[in-house]
Amino acid sequence: MKNLLRLIVPLMFAALACALATQNENSGTGDARPVLGAERPSIVLLAPQTGEKYALNAPVLLYAEARDSGAGVARIEFYDNFGELIDTVAASNPQGDATLSGIVSWTPPGAQRYFVSAKAFRADGTESNGQEASFEVIALDGSTSSIQPPPDAGQAQLPQESDQQQAPPPDQQQQEQNPVIQEPPQQNQADSGTTGDAGGVTAIVTAEVLNVRVAPGVRADIARAPLTTGESVQLIGRSEDGLWYAIPLSTGTTGWIFGESLQINGDPGTLPLATVQ
Repeated sequence: MKNLLRLIVPLMFAALACALATQNENSGTGDARPVLGAERPSIVLLAPQTGEKYALNAPVLLYAEARDSGAGVARIEFYDNFGELIDTVAASNPQGDATLSGIVSWTPPGAQRYFVSAKAFRADGTESNGQEASFEVIALDGSTSSIQPPPDAGQAQLPQESDQQQAPPPDQQQQEQNPVIQEPPQQNQADSGTTGDAGGVTAIVTAEVLNVRVAPGVRADIARAPLTTGESVQLIGRSEDGLWYAIPLSTGTTGWIFGESLQINGDPGTLPLATVQ
């Protein structure tokens, strides 16, 4: 009997200690480390924090911690706005480590809002749920052109199965997104000195990265990959407030770009007004 008690009592204390350790780790202590599960790795993105601001050309530290109670974490991957891989941190053991910390220094290409995400992978390709954070890069003059984060930006979960850039809307929705061109009021040609021909108005992109959106406004969806410095575009319309300009897209639809990031050749006042319906 005494021998049996000597065996049972230590086992009871060990079980209690394990339960308390699990409780401390995952509840009420402010510990941001991921909750362990046997079916997949877990990850938490510790930096950057959502809402932070960085100066243009300053490096941003991406820091994530991943753990796995099963096969182990083989690598951590960091992604940018459009799901493009920024960098990978691999474990010292190709089969994976129980804990893996990933630290990457990344310099965002322009002054705008960004969201970055991180995922952990086992050696067999089993991936964790994603984690993401949004932050803002500001030029010295304070100007920005925001990229709209996804609806869950700043929360722990990434959209399931895909973190790629969304494709343009289906063809059946293009009619709703194509602008309706309205002819501008008749002007006195002697005053304007122009013929009113919109085909002659072009622009050169001056920003490092310029988003093309489906409507005029920083909260409109992205229509295609962004333009970069030096690209030339044809302007076919303008917004009523004169801040945004419409450009033709290869899909047959129309995109919108922000006028302050353009060097315009020609008179933008001759462009017809365009509205999205």
